[in-house]
Amino acid sequence: MEYLPFHYLKKLFSFWRSFYIIKFRNIKFRQRFNSLLNFSFCISTISIFIFCIAVKMAIPALHELTEGSLPQDTENEIASIILSVNGIDDVHELKTRKNGPSIIIAAHIVVDGNTSVSAAHSMATAAESRLRENFGPETQISLHIEPDIEAE
Repeated sequence: MEYLPFHYLKKLFSFWRSFYIIKFRNIKFRQRFNSLLNFSFCISTISIFIFCIAVKMAIPALHELTEGSLPQDTENEIASIILSVNGIDDVHELKTRKNGPSIIIAAHIVVDGNTSVSAAHSMATAAESRLRENFGPETQISLHIEPDIEAE
């Protein structure tokens, strides 16, 4: 490996020293540098602001894309609507989600074990119609009818 002669290093050092003296001690350069810092601060602040807005917009969209369940108060309202039908004793396994503009509801309803199939079906149909009145006609509902085993 061939080493540089000392005078090359001296020239290099003197070049950087002169650059420092000329540029960094120059007031105009400081003003330009400060204005550049202000500009970069402004750009970084705007990009952070845009990022925060993007995150706020992405969270609800991701919740809907992953078909997250509806809020607890909405689920309680659905359960109370189903239980308002005469003959339905209990609601369990309630699963709700939103798919675009429509709401999807799946639940198990408990009726008396001595109830006929047609009567239980009419109870489920009445519950479905009440749910569609409250949440719109595009609501998709699946109710599974179960007999009350404890009543038997």
